[in-house]
Amino acid sequence: MARAGAPSADGPGRDNFDALFALADRRRRVGAASARDVFLTAQALRALGRLDAAQHELDVALALDPGDFTLDRAALAWGGASARRAAATRIMARDGVELDWLACAAAAMLEAGAGAAQAWRRTAQGVAGWLVWPGDEPLELEFVADGEVQTFLVDPDPGHPFAGPGRAAAQVVIETASAGALVLRPRAQRVAAFRLPGIAPPAPVAAIFDDGALTIIVPVYDGFAATRACLEALKAAPPSTPHRILVVDDSSPDPAISAWLDEEAAAGAFTLIRNPENLGYAASVNRALATRTRGDALLLNADALPPPGAIDRLAALSRAAPGIGALTPLSNNGELTSYPVSHAANPLPGEAEIAALDALARAVNGDAVVDLPNGIGFCLYITQACLDAVGPLPELYAQGYYEDVEFCLRARERGFRTVAAPGVYVGHAGSLSFGERKRPLVARNLKLIETRFPGFQLESMAFVALDPLKAFREALDRASPPQGPVVLVACGPGAAVRLGRQRAAEIATTHPGQTVLILAADPRGRVSLSRVGGGAPQSLTFDDPRRCVVWLTELDLERIDCLDPAALPDELLSGLIARGAEFLLPCGDLRWFAAPPAPPAGPCAASSSAGPCEGCRALLAPGGETRRLKLGRALERADSIVPLDRLADSFARRVFKTRVAAFAAPEPPAPAPGPRSRLGVLYPHPSPMMDRLLRRLGGGDGPEIVVLGESLDDRALLASGRIFVTGPVKAQDYGETLRRYRVDALVGLDRAGGFGELEAAAAEIGAPKAYFDWSFGALAPAPGDLSLDPRICDEKAAARIDAWASAQELAFS
Repeated sequence: MARAGAPSADGPGRDNFDALFALADRRRRVGAASARDVFLTAQALRALGRLDAAQHELDVALALDPGDFTLDRAALAWGGASARRAAATRIMARDGVELDWLACAAAAMLEAGAGAAQAWRRTAQGVAGWLVWPGDEPLELEFVADGEVQTFLVDPDPGHPFAGPGRAAAQVVIETASAGALVLRPRAQRVAAFRLPGIAPPAPVAAIFDDGALTIIVPVYDGFAATRACLEALKAAPPSTPHRILVVDDSSPDPAISAWLDEEAAAGAFTLIRNPENLGYAASVNRALATRTRGDALLLNADALPPPGAIDRLAALSRAAPGIGALTPLSNNGELTSYPVSHAANPLPGEAEIAALDALARAVNGDAVVDLPNGIGFCLYITQACLDAVGPLPELYAQGYYEDVEFCLRARERGFRTVAAPGVYVGHAGSLSFGERKRPLVARNLKLIETRFPGFQLESMAFVALDPLKAFREALDRASPPQGPVVLVACGPGAAVRLGRQRAAEIATTHPGQTVLILAADPRGRVSLSRVGGGAPQSLTFDDPRRCVVWLTELDLERIDCLDPAALPDELLSGLIARGAEFLLPCGDLRWFAAPPAPPAGPCAASSSAGPCEGCRALLAPGGETRRLKLGRALERADSIVPLDRLADSFARRVFKTRVAAFAAPEPPAPAPGPRSRLGVLYPHPSPMMDRLLRRLGGGDGPEIVVLGESLDDRALLASGRIFVTGPVKAQDYGETLRRYRVDALVGLDRAGGFGELEAAAAEIGAPKAYFDWSFGALAPAPGDLSLDPRICDEKAAARIDAWASAQELAFS
């Protein structure tokens, strides 16, 4: 990110890769980062010699899109050990891969400790494939099929393109009509086993049901405990709706599952269909659908837990409004229909809690239905009319994911509605069958669905933005206040919300099991409530603060941490003060005590003085009579004032003297010696005053400036040629991001707060820091640091920071 024409001490080309990294990193932060965006960052870091960081970014890219051949080749060439093996497995499974890449993949598998690498395909006569194994000894191959064992001795072929030092390879052809299994042994030691693909698809199951009853279809592959819980729940509380249960054993790798299914089917618990090999979700469902000629169907994952009565209500709701073709209930893990945190895999409740949530959902949300872009296949109720119009599930999505989406999109094309039933709740464990294979399947199939239905992703994004299910989640939250002692962290608008979230997260971490709620008030007085660490409530909002106070009376408030009390609506602050709980005023931001400073941007009248000029306003501005009164009531009620960082501690003891809680923090380490390259600016939240000071700072001819965060006008700052804006950075990622950008000195431009984050980041990279000292000298600056009077104007602040940067020997471009 060096300026054009600037000399580089790191060798030719370094500046280009620096710029490439900066632009690639910003691209992934300011928008929806694709796997290729992240991969570009990885490539730049690798070119800069940061292999560990590059491998980390490559892992992130592979997690976003494990099916990208370009990423797999990069992982095979310079990825970490686990990434190399995973990439090798995927490359060997691809069609049409060049021999050189297959040879590299096979070698990587052996280096990772695999007993053998292999690939097989069906031929008209049987099976053909290749094998690569360590050493140079012949390999014993057993073919097990139909209860018989055939043994072959495979000799190494030195001319095979996959053979090399320390590894043997050979082509293998087996003439057989059976779908058996291969076991590979070097002499008598077993090294690997593979199941061969079937020659032909299984024979269709004849249609045997024509009574119009509901068909409940449960495909089963893995996860014995969850499968058993699901089917036991159906058996213990069967729907009153006429129904049948069809279980499809999709060639489960767990013999315990298959044996238990046989026993239960023999006892009449359900009808069992068994696939001769793993066909995947859609094909398994379609085999079951083929057994019926009339009636609705319920597609139910084997890791779902339907409470008593839930299926009957879905059946009734399918006829509650015209045009309904498919319904999905609320769930802990239901993607669009997740509760309490939307679009998240919330923890699976116990059976009793699932039943209670279902009863509560029915009580508060009733028979409502809400249109969805698509239904969710973990529990998808489909009407007969919809099935007749759409047909079976598409089978082009491999083992699973998105076949339910395409079915619903095709149903909508035919005039059917896909809806959520927020008055029904079904538990769902999620991802038990696919495990580590989930992400590659999702990435592959998401590309496929976007190709086939180009408007789907945009519609899904609109649904997320509008969130029409929020009111129904909120109704559940209102009706189920947390039980037991609660710590409430209340904060006003702006920067106090960020500080409040940090405070709440710290309490939840240091007191595991403690219920911690965050209350945030916006500038219009609207109040929102959410629970730290998941769990209800997550969707509570109150347009009238008095209603929030009424809801809070139902809680056992053990303690209230009130940040920025003067910014809270008066009715809310009065209600919190009246509760009688322990009342603390955390201090890590001066805004809660004083009005935000607003020094003038004009010329300085006393440029030679280090202090504020005549035109600068006092930091501790009155802020209005209402603000003073509210702050006075909060201070009078406070049991103690709690400093959140060293600067806040010095300020609180200077101003309040009493009732200040003890604060212990290690002294920051001295900055690392040596020349420094770039100036970093922490920008945790956009601010007009920080933007103005940053523009003033960037207008000089000082060192390059890297802004970690986003401003109100990134383009204007980037246009200066001296400033680069990364885009949003989480506080926990400051250290690594600063190291990647080669930042060696830090500046905090927030005149009223942010010292704690600044000091932690500076300590992590061993850098000096410049900051506004609102303790006015009570906190002695660490060696190399610059403390600024927060009342000085922008012109003087920028001049002092530039002079300090020169003293730090920052590299000027």
